[in-house]
Amino acid sequence: MNGIKLAPHRLRAVAPRLSLIRPSFLLCVPKSLNSLPYTTPQTNHKHNFTTTSSKMTIPQLEGLQIEVQQDGQGTRETRRGDNVDVHYKGVLTSGKKFDASYDRGEPLNFTVGQGQVIKGWDEGLLGMKIGEKRKLTIAPHLAYGSRAVGGIIPANSTLIFETELVGIKGVQKGE
Repeated sequence: MNGIKLAPHRLRAVAPRLSLIRPSFLLCVPKSLNSLPYTTPQTNHKHNFTTTSSKMTIPQLEGLQIEVQQDGQGTRETRRGDNVDVHYKGVLTSGKKFDASYDRGEPLNFTVGQGQVIKGWDEGLLGMKIGEKRKLTIAPHLAYGSRAVGGIIPANSTLIFETELVGIKGVQKGE
């Protein structure tokens, strides 16, 4: 557990490396950021997985902190290449909201692990079940790094997202 911090209430954490997902306009990831390397120093792998007592697979990546707030249904977990619908609310560490799919009444649709969203989302949403809710705390290097975004997200910001997996294309609720 060298360098990994675990927090209370089913929190699975990985040290100060975080990633962001893409609210309709905010979560688009420029190609220059997609090429940034990210590895966990203690293992030199892109990420590790740990299975919790409730049989969930929680990704662990330095700078990404994941708290499961509500369990999902069924046994099917998200994996790279899945087309998913996710509702979310994004806030800065100050608590200021910068975007929310709930406000638009439509979840965000994207393919997991394809760089369509920030790295924190691509990694932090792996292993989710339909209906599951997670809080993701994403360090700047897994989000937008030293760039400010749209006059809303300052440079070097840690981002916090409340996420809810609404669906996985081709998978029925409860599978």
